[in-house]
Amino acid sequence: MNCPPTAGHIGLVVESDDEYQRLARPLLDEGARFGDKLIVFGLAPAEFTGYVVRHDVPLGTEVLTWLRTEAETAGGQGYRGVRVVADMQQLGLQPDASGLLAFELALDRTVTELGVTMLCAYRSGSFDRDTVAVAMSAHPCGYGLNSEDVGFRMWSGDDDCWNVSGALDLVNAGTFRTALTKAAHDSTRLRLTFVELRFVDLAGVQALADVTENTPGLSMTVTTPSNSFRRCWRMLGYDETCPRVEIVS
Repeated sequence: MNCPPTAGHIGLVVESDDEYQRLARPLLDEGARFGDKLIVFGLAPAEFTGYVVRHDVPLGTEVLTWLRTEAETAGGQGYRGVRVVADMQQLGLQPDASGLLAFELALDRTVTELGVTMLCAYRSGSFDRDTVAVAMSAHPCGYGLNSEDVGFRMWSGDDDCWNVSGALDLVNAGTFRTALTKAAHDSTRLRLTFVELRFVDLAGVQALADVTENTPGLSMTVTTPSNSFRRCWRMLGYDETCPRVEIVS
C-alpha cells in the first residue's frame, strides 16, 4: 500500500543515503509547515533548514517510553504534534525478524495511541531482505519505493482492534502467528478486522485458531471475514471447537 508521507506509521526501505534523504525530506518539510516537533534519529536530510531535535544515542525498545514523553510534552512546548524520522540502524535494535516484528507492532500501537507520525527507514545494507519484509508487515503504510513485505500487513486500530490486509497463506502463516501472539500478550481480548484481505487459506485460519487456543484467557472477535475464511473455519470445525473466537459480519 502506498501512502503519502503524512500517514501515522510509515515503513520505508532504502538502498542508498541519497534515497533516504530524498524520501524522508517531505515528512519533515510538511511537519515544519504545520508546526510539529521534528525528531530525527541519525542525520537529518541534507539542506533541510527547519529545527529538529537530534538523537544519536541508541535507545532500543526504550524508544517507546521516550516517544510517549515527547508526545505528552509537545503541546506544552507550543507544538501541534510530533513527527519522527528514524534511521532504524541508529536505534540499536537486534536485527532478528521476530524481535523487530514485536517491536514494530508495539511501536505501531504507541504511534496510533499518541497520534504521532513516524517514518521507519530500513537500509538494505544493515538488514537482510527477509528481515525487512517481516518488519514491514507491521506498518499500515509503505512509502516511496518500498514494496517489501511478506504478503500481509497488520496494524493497530482503536482499543483492542488490529487490522489485517493482504493475503494469509502457507508462506506467511508463521509470521502471522508471531504477530498475533505478540498482540495477544498485550490484551486478553482481540478484535481482528479484515481490511481488503484478498485471500486466506487453511494455514492462515489455523494460525488464528492456534494462537487463541494456546493463550489462556484470550478471546477474539473476527469482523468482516471473507467468504473463504468462513468456509475454512467451518471446514476445520473451529465453529464448534474454538468457542473463544467469535465470527461476526
